[in-house]
Amino acid sequence: MGSRGSVQDSARDTGRREINDSVRGGAPAGAVGELLEKLQKLEFELSEQKGSFDLFGLILREDSLDRWDVVVAAPWFGADKRNILKLLTEKLAESLGAAEMMMISRVVPLAYHDRFLSAIQGIARLEHGLREIGDIDLAGVRVSRGYLITCQSSRGGQRRN
Repeated sequence: MGSRGSVQDSARDTGRREINDSVRGGAPAGAVGELLEKLQKLEFELSEQKGSFDLFGLILREDSLDRWDVVVAAPWFGADKRNILKLLTEKLAESLGAAEMMMISRVVPLAYHDRFLSAIQGIARLEHGLREIGDIDLAGVRVSRGYLITCQSSRGGQRRN
């Protein structure tokens, strides 16, 4: 894992949260805070329509040049990642402004057996909330900063159409 920080020190706040809850001490200010508010709303709406997420988060990789990854996993994704990617990018475009879209590097749909998903599920459990993580190596991905909106293991979860 490396010497920059332990798993225990990398996540803040605990427990199941409501959609309007935020990181201890408040959500980050400025553009990232506004982006997170919109992503929280989008995650909640999609989970109501399609089914729960195992992961919905915003991750800033160490080498990303200040552009964020939207990292997602859900039991309802199925095998065709192209359709999921299309759905998510369309929903993001509907929910975010042009400046916020420019803050996003990519959308990363993960399979249930992905090592990154397992690693992140090992440090946090929450649904429809907000938890900050940072300065951590997750399955070989160096995360400078991140915000988890939902992070849980559905173990099959509910499927909705």
